[in-house]
Order: sequence, then C-alpha cells, then structure tokens
Amino acid sequence: MSSEQKQYTVRELRRIHGALSILGNRFAPSISSDIRVSRLLGPASKALDPYEQTRAKSALQVAENEGISIRDAEKLSGLAQQLLLAKITLVQDEAELQLVEVNFPDLRLTQADLPKERTGDDGWKNGAQLGAIISDLGDLFELPKE
Repeated sequence: MSSEQKQYTVRELRRIHGALSILGNRFAPSISSDIRVSRLLGPASKALDPYEQTRAKSALQVAENEGISIRDAEKLSGLAQQLLLAKITLVQDEAELQLVEVNFPDLRLTQADLPKERTGDDGWKNGAQLGAIISDLGDLFELPKE
C-alpha cells in the first residue's frame, strides 16, 4: 500500500495520536479495523517521539535558565512554582506549533472501523465520545457522504 507524506503541527498530531490510541484500546468491530488503526498509529507515534524527548528537555532547560535545579523546585514557594510552570508551558506551547512530517499509509478510517456499543452495564463505554474522536482524527477519517 502506498503512503503519503503530510504535515501537521505537533499539537494536531498529538490529537490524532490520542484519538488513534483511544480507538486502539477499544473493542473494534473487526480485526481489519484493528489493523487499520494500528497502521495509522505507528507512524503517528514515530513522528511524535523526537518531540516528546525535546519537550522534556525544554522543561529542564527553562528551569536551568532560571537557576533552579529540579531537586530544588519543590522547595520553591507556590507562586514561584506557578511562574516556573508558566514559563515551561510557554516554551512547550511554542514547540507544539512546529510542523511535523508524517508518512501515513494511504488509507482513511471509516464509519465501519468505529467501535460499537457492547452488551452489559459498561457496554456503552466502547462507543462513547466518538464525535470527539472523529474530530481529532481530522483528515484520517472519511466522513460519510450525505
């Protein structure tokens, strides 16, 4: 199967990865659906790995620039901790706007790939929040024609 290279911001890719992870942890309607989710999840994970390492390093770098060792961070006052966290968040938010290239296989998930409600008291959970998941999948989900 061919693949297509696409660009996403890190933030968009994190949402896609999260949606695929949720689908991967639910009971799929078929093994084919599980495989399709897996084939999309792999490239998303691979593309995010370098960012996740950079994200952790950026937090340490901000603390170091402020002259704070991680061991001493808990000794800071509540206000100082909040200010440090705000600075870390700003740096990480900026990094989430970077573009990432992903080689997704040339496939889209469809309504047939979505988990269905199951029987039992907790059966509804398998099919819960599909609207949000579909939204987060973006162009990796093919909406049905009206």
